[in-house]
Amino acid sequence: MSEQQQGDRPMPVGAGRFSASKPKSPACPKCTRAMTIKQIMPLMFTTDIDDVLYRCEDCGTELKRSVKR
Repeated sequence: MSEQQQGDRPMPVGAGRFSASKPKSPACPKCTRAMTIKQIMPLMFTTDIDDVLYRCEDCGTELKRSVKR
């Protein structure tokens, strides 16, 4: 079976592949404005996950998310 086939239906091109695009910044939970990246730290004992610390420039709220590289 080819890489593009799954059962009887063809898979869309690029389906199942990791996108190297920049992750979208979350909205601040307090003021709903876009947050900026403050720090990126590799997660211990993994090779493809980072902890990203976001900060709102307006109200100072910080938010940590784990994202796939």
